[in-house]
Amino acid sequence: MGARPAAEAIVRFDPIADFAGEVRVLAGRMRAALGDYQPRPQPLLGVPCQRCDTRSQIVAHSDGYRECAGELGCGKLYSPRE
Repeated sequence: MGARPAAEAIVRFDPIADFAGEVRVLAGRMRAALGDYQPRPQPLLGVPCQRCDTRSQIVAHSDGYRECAGELGCGKLYSPRE
């Protein structure tokens, strides 16, 4: 079974989607218990990039850096001072 049929099964059948969500939560808890926790970058909604002027693609990383990421982002990395 390829990736496409599996994705369709998750969308079509609520119990499969629920199970996938439970597995995701449990995997995150196990990683956190092992000290392997990487917080997700937080999107900064409405903030434009200075390089490409795309809005809402800037994300704040836990180390203080910000990055123009996402599908439309250009990849510009901002230091904590910027």
